[in-house]
Amino acid sequence: MIHTEPTVFIVDSDALARNAVHDLVCRMDLRCRTYSSGLQFLREYDRSMPGCLVCEIRVLDISGLDVQRRLAAERAPLPVVFLTAHATVAIVVRALCEGAVDFLEKPFREDNLWEAVQNAVRLDQSRREALREKDQITHRLRGLTRGESAVWQLWACGQSIPSIAERLKISTRTVETRQIRILRKLGIQTSLDLLPVAVDAVGDRRDVAKPHGQLAGRASIDRERGVVRLQSLQETGYPEIP
Repeated sequence: MIHTEPTVFIVDSDALARNAVHDLVCRMDLRCRTYSSGLQFLREYDRSMPGCLVCEIRVLDISGLDVQRRLAAERAPLPVVFLTAHATVAIVVRALCEGAVDFLEKPFREDNLWEAVQNAVRLDQSRREALREKDQITHRLRGLTRGESAVWQLWACGQSIPSIAERLKISTRTVETRQIRILRKLGIQTSLDLLPVAVDAVGDRRDVAKPHGQLAGRASIDRERGVVRLQSLQETGYPEIP
């Protein structure tokens, strides 16, 4: 089932607080689901459902921080807003460092919670759009030829054109031509746009932390820095090379 409308999930063992948040969210014309238990929420939550989570730190069966960690472990993009009567500096710092988008104290001001929920829902929308784009790129990468894939693996790590040519024992022109075809297949105009794609592709490898060559230079042909612009290379009329 495809979910498009955002839902605000409320987790709080305190019925009065839970109902107060529910009433506010309803006035925002947003869908709402309430839970008195963190484990109940985790059992029932479908990660395909957009929205945000408003969660108390102290819940009867599991802490709000543990709920947040489990969502992160499952790579769920759902933003978390903490609303609690038990805030300490240490807890606030911990929650924010682990990805919470806001931290409010009870009793809450309606305008503050209203703004926090709106921001969290917008963040969720942008995260999900980024995930969709990443999935599209991943699908397109599967369409690369063996030769293009070999170039891509080195290119994504920030290797320059001469370095790629030397590693693969091919000419720099062949590297450039394959790069053109990679850009076309990925639907990307310049190699500068490859940086987020490359980071996603190779994860947290150290060679991506300090990009060089085509991932950091100007968007034009520069064999020393390895920068490729699709338009400028197309104009050279290089032959198609597998």
